Amino acid sequence: MTAAGGVHAAPGRIAALDALRGLAALCVFFTHTYSTWPGQSVDDFINFFPFYVFINHNAPIVFFVLSGYVMALPFFGPRPLGWLPFAAKRAARLYVPFAAATLVSTVLFYASSITPLYFTWTPWSTMPAESLISTINHTPLTPWPWLNDFLMLGRPGIAHAPLTWKSIYEQLALTGVTSMQTLNTVVWALVHEVRISLIFPLLIPLCRSTPRALLAGAAMFVIGTAGIVASGQSNMWLCETENAFVSWLITLRFIPFFIAGILLVRHREQIGALIAHMPRWGVAALWVAVIWVMCLPTYHVLDILFGAAVATIVALCSFSPWTQRVFMATPLPRLGRVAYGFYLLHLPVLFVLTSKLSTALPYWGICVAIFIVSFALATLLYHLTEVPSKKLGYWAAARFARHG
Repeated sequence: MTAAGGVHAAPGRIAALDALRGLAALCVFFTHTYSTWPGQSVDDFINFFPFYVFINHNAPIVFFVLSGYVMALPFFGPRPLGWLPFAAKRAARLYVPFAAATLVSTVLFYASSITPLYFTWTPWSTMPAESLISTINHTPLTPWPWLNDFLMLGRPGIAHAPLTWKSIYEQLALTGVTSMQTLNTVVWALVHEVRISLIFPLLIPLCRSTPRALLAGAAMFVIGTAGIVASGQSNMWLCETENAFVSWLITLRFIPFFIAGILLVRHREQIGALIAHMPRWGVAALWVAVIWVMCLPTYHVLDILFGAAVATIVALCSFSPWTQRVFMATPLPRLGRVAYGFYLLHLPVLFVLTSKLSTALPYWGICVAIFIVSFALATLLYHLTEVPSKKLGYWAAARFARHG
């Protein structure tokens, strides 16, 4: 058992949380492969409930709550880190594998002569009137453009971006601007992870008072959501934008999910005792409740509710022996260990293999190949960059702590 009450997969890891991380990465993979399945339109994809809602929109929220939870553990231990040691450790942990994944993506695109793709979003209210009735693969939700902007910001589209030194530099810069992360658009989540990691130690004192943390988190969520919606410069999930300032509003909007992870750690003894003594039917009822919440329609105003459901899932994975046994009976912990690399690499692999194998294999066979290649590359990335970057992070943190 860990201080947090979980079962370890390896020293310093909680197996059930690895499994949850693996499940979230797998869900993102299924989302992207399904959305590119021949004959599927965006409308078909969006209307495929509960599959779409559960696995696409909420998976990044799972990553954020998990990050808040794991990052908070040392701060509530006997030897909390200072800001500089923590920032050095986290930067090494996140950026080195990301840079390596960017190199792999560049090689894949260059060697295959495939042009990278990225998603674009056109606000409904700025579209010509005749386009509002029916658009390519997608139709507006209501006859009123301003309401469509509020419910679903933008009509989705796809753009090609040439592979250049500039595009590589922009990818590595993690600006949060969609057209500057064309080599791999999934890094939008990493942008906010990095930003929030740098201010994470400042959130710990805030969370010493639970009411204050909840109030501050709610305020951040409301201000961020209102600002993004008012700008009209984001996609339907309020996570990607072409506006640099709006990208910081998106970051602000995601901070409450990290706060949820911190509060789980702060109250881990009480939560652990409550869940550990809960009967199996009570645990099952909680799972039914959170899955129901996660399958609600994906309107951004409900994200705070999704965050609460994810926090409950993290608590169940950390403290429920029954949940841990179920998760550990699956291959998910193994995928969870390499989930970071799998998340960063699966989309470039998807673009390349879909293009190269489209006439050689049925699409389900291509999806199997995408998974195998992505998992193999992620495993290599884990051993060649993630493990060394963790050691580098510990070394840098110890050095800064000694001289700080």
